[in-house]
Amino acid sequence: MAFGQPLRSARADPLFTICFLIAILLNFVPVLLAEPLAIELWVVGTVHLFVAIRIVLARRAAARQRDADLKRFLELKAG
Repeated sequence: MAFGQPLRSARADPLFTICFLIAILLNFVPVLLAEPLAIELWVVGTVHLFVAIRIVLARRAAARQRDADLKRFLELKAG
């Protein structure tokens, strides 16, 4: 299906994955600058890591959903 296919050079990220991952990284920088205790570093770092993983998993799920939606649309169009 030609309509809706992104150009090779222009790829949009509707979930703003890169923006959110950069924001998580920048949000973690003050933690490092504050010279935290080891437990503080582990707790805050773990929370930031879980959020980053959740964002990446959401992006993968959205990509799979687009493929499923396209397949269903083509089935409806054919039938």
